[in-house]
Amino acid sequence: MLFKSIGSRVSFVAVSILVSSLAVLIFICSSMTNDAVLGAQQQSMKQLGEQISFKIDDYVDGIHSSLEAFSFDKTIVNGFSKYSSKNEADKRIAGILKSFPHMNNLFCFDTAGKIISGLDRNGKSIAGIDLRSRQYVNDILSGRDLAISTVIKAKDGSGLTLVFAVPVVDANGKLIGGLATAVDWKAFSSKFIDNITIGHEGYAYIIDRKGIMMAHKTNKSLILTDVSKYDFVKRSLAGSRGFINYDWEGKVNFVFSARS
Repeated sequence: MLFKSIGSRVSFVAVSILVSSLAVLIFICSSMTNDAVLGAQQQSMKQLGEQISFKIDDYVDGIHSSLEAFSFDKTIVNGFSKYSSKNEADKRIAGILKSFPHMNNLFCFDTAGKIISGLDRNGKSIAGIDLRSRQYVNDILSGRDLAISTVIKAKDGSGLTLVFAVPVVDANGKLIGGLATAVDWKAFSSKFIDNITIGHEGYAYIIDRKGIMMAHKTNKSLILTDVSKYDFVKRSLAGSRGFINYDWEGKVNFVFSARS
């Protein structure tokens, strides 16, 4: 059973990052029979949804702002030139990683989708890796100002990561590639999902725009499974906002859905 229904308690909160539009959907579900209690609880659900939305927006904006600033760094930009030394770019990247411990790596990729310079958290070069199959790379090379991957398995096998990428342009404004960093997904989900407590047994999870489970507080085995078949998931991902009700195990549940 994927989702619980626990009588008069809030059963779950779900946060879904829609990476195609950078929107965030907040789902807060409650199954209640007392109208007075339900009214008060709905207000609390709405407030909690807005709080989670703000926190995630702030987190994404922080990473975006940092990457965007680094993408204009002279040493980083010069590293794209075939005449420059990649060692200088790697030295700059090493300094950045030292100051930003939440980044698992930092790397530059060219217009062919190949990493031309970059280091992992341990200082090991990751240059030469072909990323042409990665959607976030294609998004940047297609003109996006920011691309965020869904949860993916790291190329080095270290676990699940969430990648943020921004474009890099030369002095004439021509796109010459991108700058990206992989964030430890466990740290991300722990901050926004695993520490959320609702009622006595409430829990949280994250799904992407296709209905794939990205994180789950109580059942990690569900990560990367497809839950898009559930009607309330379909309705929410299709754009429904406000409160949605649906039947679950013979009870009427209420879901609050909001976008930021």
